[in-house]
Amino acid sequence: MRKIIILILLLITIGTVKTVVFPNNTSSYTIKTFEIDNGWGYSIFKNDKLVIRQKEIPAIQTKKHFETKDDAETCAKIMLNKLKERKIPSITKRELQQNNINL
Repeated sequence: MRKIIILILLLITIGTVKTVVFPNNTSSYTIKTFEIDNGWGYSIFKNDKLVIRQKEIPAIQTKKHFETKDDAETCAKIMLNKLKERKIPSITKRELQQNNINL
């Protein structure tokens, strides 16, 4: 559990630093979903550089992959919107539930 929290904080820090330190209105973000073990994950790239790679569902206590490609993509889009709005790219369990992501 501690490793997951550290990883999430590291990913949040990397995303925040890239967004705040290198603001660029012409930057281009892309989302790519990928199959992993018995589930799905996603990556977010900014100008072809990896910003976030999420293998497990964030904000829940168990280590679990997204059940469907759509779930991974939905979560990625939420995170992408936060990045574009220069917010901390984090998500709560409630946000996952509100977006019908299978937990």
